[in-house]
Amino acid sequence: MKILAISDTHGKIDKALKVCDLVPDADLLVHLGDYKSDGDEIGKAASIDTVAVKGNCDGSRSDEDYKIIKTPGGNILLTHGHMQNVKFSLQNLLYFTREHNCKATIFGHTHVPTIEEVNGTYLINPGSMTLPANNGPGSYAIINSTEAGISAGIVFCNTVTDSGGGKPKVTGGYLRNILNNSDRF
Repeated sequence: MKILAISDTHGKIDKALKVCDLVPDADLLVHLGDYKSDGDEIGKAASIDTVAVKGNCDGSRSDEDYKIIKTPGGNILLTHGHMQNVKFSLQNLLYFTREHNCKATIFGHTHVPTIEEVNGTYLINPGSMTLPANNGPGSYAIINSTEAGISAGIVFCNTVTDSGGGKPKVTGGYLRNILNNSDRF
């Protein structure tokens, strides 16, 4: 089973639609929030089975805003990650994954692409292709799940999926970090 994972599109789905064209053999699209409606719209436009979860910008404030999908390599938990405080540590997410008897979790929220493996449990964040952390190129993840196990890779967007240049946005600084974290989990 091949899974295309995207997150944190924040209403900008053009790149995601191009990526769906680049990965036509994906069996499933997962969208990890901010915004759930983007995931639904992308899946419909690309004619691919889709599972989407809510994020903090969707108004999610519940530990119950997650889904579990069954795959040949084991169950995979899908969550945005804000309720597990992933901006500060992945420890809560690791426990959450194991409490639900899953082999992996695919999450978002940080906009930072990540693949961590801890004693056979995978924590995978595709990053954001539209609002990447540190003004990076944007990214998504491809997860393969077979009876032999789960493997994953991060794919960074290039000029094929980019929608133009322009002036780089301000992404850091003391005050901006305070504002970014002041009202969010």
